[in-house]
Amino acid sequence: MAALLWKDIHIQTEDVDAFIKDRSSMGVIQFKTLINLCGANMQFTLNVTLEESIKERRDKLVTKVHCMIQGYTSSKIHLSHGMKIVDAIERLGVGYHFHEEIGMFMRVLNDTPARENDMAEAALRFRLLRQHHYNAPSDVFGCFLDKNGDFKETLRHDVDALLSLYEAAHLGKCDEDLLKSAVVFTTGCLSAMAENDQLPQPLLEKVEHALTSPTQRRMKRLEAKLYISIYENDEDSNHDILELAKLDFHILQQMHRDEARRFSLWYKELNVRSTLGPYIRERPVECYFWSLGVFYEPQYAKARMMFARLIKIFSLFDDTFDSYGTLEEVHLFNNAVQSWDEGGAKQIGDYFGYVMSLLSKTLNEFVVDGASPLGIDCTKKTV
Repeated sequence: MAALLWKDIHIQTEDVDAFIKDRSSMGVIQFKTLINLCGANMQFTLNVTLEESIKERRDKLVTKVHCMIQGYTSSKIHLSHGMKIVDAIERLGVGYHFHEEIGMFMRVLNDTPARENDMAEAALRFRLLRQHHYNAPSDVFGCFLDKNGDFKETLRHDVDALLSLYEAAHLGKCDEDLLKSAVVFTTGCLSAMAENDQLPQPLLEKVEHALTSPTQRRMKRLEAKLYISIYENDEDSNHDILELAKLDFHILQQMHRDEARRFSLWYKELNVRSTLGPYIRERPVECYFWSLGVFYEPQYAKARMMFARLIKIFSLFDDTFDSYGTLEEVHLFNNAVQSWDEGGAKQIGDYFGYVMSLLSKTLNEFVVDGASPLGIDCTKKTV
C-alpha cells in the first residue's frame, strides 16, 4: 500500500511551455518533472516554475470551490447536490481546505428535514451527518421497509441507493439492528450485480471499490489516490473539484516524499544497528507511513514527523522484547519502563539502557521543538 501512495498521480498537459505562459486556460494538467533540457540548472528552474504554477492554480481552485460550498449553504437550495459535492471533496482528500465551509453546510443540512422518497439521498445525508458527529437517527430508513420489516424489493436494482445505503450502514451503532441488516442486504445485492456482469465498467469499479472496504475504514490518503480515478469516470463529476484533487494530491505527495526522505536520513544517522545488532527491523518508511495514516494534512507536518519517530523507537522496544531479551530480562525491563527508570534499564543490559535512553532523549527533543511538556509527561505515563 505504501508503494501505491508514492506513485505519481496522472496529471495531463499538451505543452509544458504553454502551461507556464497561460495557466488560466489550462485543464487538468500532466506534470512532467524530468525534461531533457540544456542543463541541470535550467531543469531545476523549470521544475520550480512548474511547482509554483501548480500551487497557484490549486489556490485559485480552492477559492472557486469555497464559493461553491457557500452557495449551497446560503441559498439552502439543491442541498442534495451540495451533499454530493461535500462527499466528493472529502473522499478526494481536499476537505481540509474547506473545514469552516463544510461545517456551516453540515449545520444547515442537520436543520433541514430529510426527504423520505429517495434512499440514495437519505443514506448520504445520514452518513455525512454521522461522519461529522451529528446524532442522525437510523429510523430515517424505516420508510424503505416493507410490511415484513425487510428492505423493499425495488431497492435491489437501484445501484446508487444500494451503494449509498451500504456506506451509511457501516456507521451504525452496536444496538442498531436495522443498519446491521442493511449491511447484509446491500452487500448481497451489490455482490450479485458485480458477479453477474450487470453493471457498466465505471459503475462496476465503484461497486468493487466499496465492497473491498467501506470508505469509513480506509486510510484517507490511499482513499484519495484510488477515488480520483473512480471520480474521474463518474458522469456527475465536477471538473474543478477533480482538477483540485489531482493538483493537491501532487503537492502533498511531494511534501510527504520529502518527509519520508528526511525521516530515513534521521534514522540512518542514529545508526541503531551498530548498537543493537541484527535483531532490529529497519523499516523507517513503514513507520512514517503509519504516521501518515493518522494525519496527512500539511498543517500537521511537525506532529507527523514526531509521531513517526515515536513509532520507530517503539518498534525497537518491540524487537527487544520479542527477539532479544530473556523472559526474566523483559520482565525487569517492563518494570523499568513503567516506572521510567533509565538507571534500572541500564543495569539490565546495555541494549535495554540504550533503547530507554533513546526514547527519553527523543521526548526531550520534542519539548525543545515546541511540544507541550505536559503532553510529554502524559506520554511517559502511558508508555
